[in-house]
Formats: sequence, structure tokens, C-alpha cells
Amino acid sequence: MSINDIKSKIKSFGASFEGSDLYVVFVVIMVAFGSFFLGRFSKDSPGPVPVQILPKAQNNQAAAVESQKTSIPKVVQYVASKRGKKYYPTDCSSAQSIKAENKVYFNSTKEAEQAGYSASISC
Repeated sequence: MSINDIKSKIKSFGASFEGSDLYVVFVVIMVAFGSFFLGRFSKDSPGPVPVQILPKAQNNQAAAVESQKTSIPKVVQYVASKRGKKYYPTDCSSAQSIKAENKVYFNSTKEAEQAGYSASISC
């Protein structure tokens, strides 16, 4: 079977449905699937990173102390809200929706559970 034979079969198949609603239905279904999956991909992408504007320090030592107070530990793996009862992995989309001033950070699940939080089932 040659390429020309395949082309002619495709053309004859398309011509047999000319004027029918089959193409319209197919296009609508493909657009629906495409928009659904694009929406899912956009939900999984990380949002913008919040920026903290700190007051200007009087000297370098005061700046170092201030940055230590506001910095996040480097081994942070879980985050929870001060107002909530669930903890989330830091890369979870639900964790990224928590306001920066309400975040509580944990290094392990054991540490989070000891603080009274339970694991979220969404992530």
C-alpha cells in the first residue's frame, strides 16, 4: 500500500462525511479535552514567589540579625498555617496559597504532628 493509496482513502472517508456534524462534534471534544488539560497544567505550575520588603537596618550587624529572624530554615520540607490544622509539603499548591505571615515551617512529619497538625490528603 503506497502513500497515495492512503491519501485517497483518507480523502474518500472525509468526503463521505461531508456536511455531517461529525467534524463539529470531533472538534468540540478535542477543544474540551485540550482546555481541561491546559487548566490542569496551569494549576500545577508554581505561582509567583512572595517578596518581603524589610526595613533598612542601621548597620550590617543589625541587618544580619534581622535577616536571621525572617529567613526560612534551609531543611524545611513541610509548611502549615497558624490558623489551620493540616500540614503540606512545601511544593504543594495548597501550601503556596497560605499567606507568608501565617506560615509555620517543619523539617519532618514527626515535628509537624507533635505541634498538633495532621497530614493533608490533597498533596
